[in-house]
Amino acid sequence: MTSTHDKQAVELSVGRPKEGSVRAVIILLFFLSGACGLIYEVVWMRMLTLVFGATAFATSTILASFFCGLALGAVYFGRLVDRGKNPLLVYALLEAGIGLFAFLMPLIFSILSDVYVSISRQFGIGYYGISLVRFAFSFLGLLIPATLMGGTLPVIVKFFAERKDRLGWHIGHLYSINTLGAVLGTLSAGFFLILMLGVKETAYVAGTVNLFIAAIVFALSRRPAASPAAAGVSETSEETEEDTGAALSTPALRLALWAIGVSGFCALALEVFWTRSLVFFLDNSTHAFTTILTAFLLGIGIGSLLVARFIDKRKKLLAWLGLTEILIGVSAALAIPVLNNSPPVFQSMSDVSVDSLLHWKWMGMRFVNSLAVMLIPTVLMGMAFPLASKIYTRNVGTVGRALGNVYAVNTIGGVFGSVIAGFLLIPSIGVYHGIIVIAAINVLVGGVLILFEPAIAHRVKVSTVVGLALLFVIVGTFHLTTGARPLISYYEEIESPEVLSYQEGIGGTVKVYRDSAGNRTLSVNGFPVAGTNLTMQDAQKALAHLPLLLSNVSSPRVNIVGFGTGGTSWGVMQHDVEAVDCVELVPAVVDAADWFPEVNHGVLSD
Repeated sequence: MTSTHDKQAVELSVGRPKEGSVRAVIILLFFLSGACGLIYEVVWMRMLTLVFGATAFATSTILASFFCGLALGAVYFGRLVDRGKNPLLVYALLEAGIGLFAFLMPLIFSILSDVYVSISRQFGIGYYGISLVRFAFSFLGLLIPATLMGGTLPVIVKFFAERKDRLGWHIGHLYSINTLGAVLGTLSAGFFLILMLGVKETAYVAGTVNLFIAAIVFALSRRPAASPAAAGVSETSEETEEDTGAALSTPALRLALWAIGVSGFCALALEVFWTRSLVFFLDNSTHAFTTILTAFLLGIGIGSLLVARFIDKRKKLLAWLGLTEILIGVSAALAIPVLNNSPPVFQSMSDVSVDSLLHWKWMGMRFVNSLAVMLIPTVLMGMAFPLASKIYTRNVGTVGRALGNVYAVNTIGGVFGSVIAGFLLIPSIGVYHGIIVIAAINVLVGGVLILFEPAIAHRVKVSTVVGLALLFVIVGTFHLTTGARPLISYYEEIESPEVLSYQEGIGGTVKVYRDSAGNRTLSVNGFPVAGTNLTMQDAQKALAHLPLLLSNVSSPRVNIVGFGTGGTSWGVMQHDVEAVDCVELVPAVVDAADWFPEVNHGVLSD
């Protein structure tokens, strides 16, 4: 039996070879566009953190501005392309605009930096005032290029969409292609391009690719067969009432839209939790975060590609979306045992000296470790977006507007999810309990969606929801009652350390532990930074005394970056200094000072 996908491939290739080749080229270019988008996100984040700082608040502000632009672009250009505009021409202009801004952004950021620094120095507007200025500046700097990026998906889907009974395939397939391109962009920027070329030069390479894409698409847009309408393809009148989405009531469609927003909220919250946890097992480098992001995007790309193959053949899509959300919650909760058992597993994998391994093998081990935790939940997350888009789109004529709305709501939900997870849930209840809370939200949303599915008998709905919810309650109760074990990284190479203090905060996870020799160590995100052993104390004393012994300034004012256990601060105080200012980004580090009185000698009370 010929599958729907095979039939679509035959229809695209037989009788319309030129149009089929055009579409193949567009798909390849859309893949490259996704790669460029993630390169820009990495590069622009680095540029702006040099201006605004690398604190959790600063980076969240930058990301929120970026994603707000994406949401705005999806809504605006989705509506624009539904007005009869040539989708390929619009897409070419979007890519050209993105490429031009790649070359302009260093200048724009330089101007923003000068103004921001001037305001910070001249006006005493306080922390919250400067945070507001920071958000306004990052929003202004990223608004236009991010808006252009956000418009690419609904515009390309509009070009490909011909009939509602193929819409799910087009959305899932194209979303997957773009996301897998983002995987390539993340890997290339994180491991190769920035290292080999530099930050600005990497952006210039991506900008050149965008301009190349724009030139090809512009040429294709002038072909008579470039548009489905021009090729004689239009919305068929044979679509049933159920196919057009009219079988679902307007409240049900709005429920699907809100559900995908909550799904985005949960997805980004889980990414924050996983990143905070997995950094213990991968290390605290840029490569570790690149590895986690790559694994996250890969799962989403695979999920959207898988669901694209059967979504158009299914009718009870609201229930399918609900089941997907429930499975996301259950799989996220079940991933906790994987996190709990990762330290011994990863330690056994790394018993051989890292220096004796090829670098790619070491990176592969870290990638597999990330996938073990994230693969199943992220694959399910990738399935949710095409499902919600198929449900919410009533007909092909409004696909741009509908997809823009779904994309925007999902993106804005992600912004709130990342902020609330990092600033509220982690400091208040910790990573593991935060995962349980977010997973419970997924299960709740899924249950509501199933209950609103009109094509399922009420008895079946209730029994399904109750059974799955009961399973989740059992899993969640087990984890909540057994408690979360403090995470031990492979840098902390001691057996069964005695954890004296463990605090998960906004800036990082701070742990104080004691080894068998009685030495106490302070670690941040799994990396030992200071302690009571002689080697660590010597380093802190050297940082304090050498600069002042070499200085010829009488009674200088001293600034120390990083408090650690307080040994450097105390050492500086032994000299004739006017004042000492110590800057520490992680509040829990200062809270841990009481565990190291023989190192800091109560310097905080001086």
